[in-house]
Amino acid sequence: MALNDPKRPLRRFWKLLATERKDIGNIYIYALFNGLLSLSIPLGIQAIINLIQSGTTSTAWVVLVIVVLVGLILAGVFQIFQLSVAERIQQRLFVNASIEFAYRIPRLKLSALKNYYPPELVNRFFDVLTVQKGLYKLLFDFSVASLQILFGLILLSLYHPFFIAFGFFLIFILIIFFRITSRRGLETSLQESQYKYEVVSWLEELGRNLSTFKMAGRTSLPMDQTDKLSSNYLRSRRSHFAVLVRQYTSLVFFKVLIAGGLLLLGGLLVFDQQMNIGQFVAAEIVIVQIISSVEKLVYSIETIYDVLTGLEKLGAVTDLELENHDEEEQIQLKNGDKLKVKIKNLNLDSPQWGQRILSDINLEVNHGEKIGITGTMASGKSSLLQLIAGLFDSYQGSLLYNDIPYNKVQLETLRSLIGDNLRQEEIFEASILDNISLRRESVDQKQVMELLELVGLKDFVEDLPNGIFTTLPTGGLGLASSTRNRILMARSLAGTHSLLLLEDNWFDVDDDTRIKWLDYLCFDCGQSVIIATNNKASLERMDRILILDKGRIVKEGSYQELKNDLPC
Repeated sequence: MALNDPKRPLRRFWKLLATERKDIGNIYIYALFNGLLSLSIPLGIQAIINLIQSGTTSTAWVVLVIVVLVGLILAGVFQIFQLSVAERIQQRLFVNASIEFAYRIPRLKLSALKNYYPPELVNRFFDVLTVQKGLYKLLFDFSVASLQILFGLILLSLYHPFFIAFGFFLIFILIIFFRITSRRGLETSLQESQYKYEVVSWLEELGRNLSTFKMAGRTSLPMDQTDKLSSNYLRSRRSHFAVLVRQYTSLVFFKVLIAGGLLLLGGLLVFDQQMNIGQFVAAEIVIVQIISSVEKLVYSIETIYDVLTGLEKLGAVTDLELENHDEEEQIQLKNGDKLKVKIKNLNLDSPQWGQRILSDINLEVNHGEKIGITGTMASGKSSLLQLIAGLFDSYQGSLLYNDIPYNKVQLETLRSLIGDNLRQEEIFEASILDNISLRRESVDQKQVMELLELVGLKDFVEDLPNGIFTTLPTGGLGLASSTRNRILMARSLAGTHSLLLLEDNWFDVDDDTRIKWLDYLCFDCGQSVIIATNNKASLERMDRILILDKGRIVKEGSYQELKNDLPC
């Protein structure tokens, strides 16, 4: 996976840090005090050694020991403060990401999803956990290590100016080291993550099509595809690990350079009597701390890759374009408005495949009209309903609601006026009440019960132990198909809609129930109704019928005028 914009992951990282700058500032303040207190150890030991060398024991020696111990205790306290702040950031990161996903997913443009399967795409949310853990490690270890290096070099420079030049040299080497190796490491990390999600996607496909693969008998496809994708993952993982090995190998030479250089300088200064033994021992303790801190920095580079990769994967969702829900220039339709739809010279191409699915559509839907759409398979019936529902944003021609162009209408207010039972509708894991009401303000429990009676489920629901509050599984698993369709029908009727868009998925509904629903739609509900169906009993109740063929409206008229031309 090529990294077209190597700075993009870093921009995401800096943006994340900017949103948490107050708490991150607190972490670095605690790290600052921790770093200063850590200097009490070598300085205290230096003073204690000098006292011991003098051959005298006094209260000053005891005081110095107490000071060193108090410094250790306070350093530990500040570390606990750091941990508490970092934990707060982790919690906030998870909540903010979940809220952003929940806000964005229902508002994504369908055209933005043309190359994605949404349930698989949402798996990227699990990278929040990677970012959480990685950011925690970076904020804690990175801050402490970097400040310990800084203060350690400052302390060494007080012993002799040679250490200043050596410190700048070490910092320069570190910067060059990270700049040379970081891009390739990030590229291989992104590649590894991409193949990881391909493996997960395939395993989800196996779970989603369980019956297909179970009934296939002896088939090598599940294992063959898993082996292929796992091999891709392993290759990318090895490439990433090779980068890490080169970086860790460089660390060994870097540690030798630091230890050898500082020991050599310190030893020469002692021989030259420019440092005493106490200062030399203290300097060696500082050197050990610096080496340990450099190790932390280098070993944290894999964590840096993980965080940047995680942010990039989260961006796969958060970067997708949204519909125009909240822009101030959008015109809001009001609850109770009578919706009129006008389509003129409209052509529509499939977002996924690019072929023409609707051609030269001209249609007006006045309030209260009952319109039937019929045609053979793949004639464009479902696509026309989805278009009217405002689900397609890329088309050629004109689409107006109450004489307002589609791109000027605030979509949430538009869809509040539209009820639908399209093929994409599904039952989700929630109560029967929530599955029907969707917690819309215009829907109360009383209306839900009335609709359950209309669709013939009132007795079924009342017999359940938890009644209307019974939780349904995803997809209505375990429910009869007729029960699922009745629940979805009740959902489409719930609310104060002006227009109903329905696909005739009532193949498992008995004739008496069908007639009851049609009578309600045509005579009682007072709403505009557009239904895609090839059922004659449904079409003969419509005011107007459209016959579609290959995405075109080829005939339009009443049932009596077109009954001999119907494809049913």
